[in-house]
Amino acid sequence: KHGGGNVMVWSYLCATGTAEVQIFERTMNANIYYDILKQSTIPSFRRLDYRAVFQHNTKMTTALLKNLRVK
Repeated sequence: KHGGGNVMVWSYLCATGTAEVQIFERTMNANIYYDILKQSTIPSFRRLDYRAVFQHNTKMTTALLKNLRVK
């Protein structure tokens, strides 16, 4: 209505620290989500030595997690 755009902010907090903030000026889709996991979320989890449960059921995400040896 007012000519605004899309902005998405992605990050997380955990007991061992915080992840870097990712800012996207586009609509989230499977490819962007895949890139966020691969380039930011999973490396941050490893850096923070954080254990998490991924609850994903898409073939693309499941394959990425398996390829990166994320349990």
